[in-house]
Amino acid sequence: MLRWVALTYDLALIAFAIFDARNSKLSSRVRIERHFGGRFAVGAETEVRIEFTNQLPRDISLIIKDEYPPQMKLSGAREARLDVEGQTTAALVYGLTPPKRGRFEFGLKTLKGKLPRH
Repeated sequence: MLRWVALTYDLALIAFAIFDARNSKLSSRVRIERHFGGRFAVGAETEVRIEFTNQLPRDISLIIKDEYPPQMKLSGAREARLDVEGQTTAALVYGLTPPKRGRFEFGLKTLKGKLPRH
């Protein structure tokens, strides 16, 4: 009896994983891009702009969070709630200052909210 319960549980987990993978892709009509105001220079603040483009006919409400290099000094908020009307673009803008020369890598742009799927 316990075997059947474990097998049923495992099959349910696999089915959920497949469902989640298929439904986690954003629509091709929704774009998220990161832009920089210029090159990073030691001690100088550079503008970072996360643009969310909604080419769909309906409005989208979401929370966006950018993963910036932790070595850099942040000015402004790297997380914001955006209400993006259909056929428009909204942006999250903040500043970063590198404390020294080096190679810095950005992480992911995290989204939360009810988003249109592919």
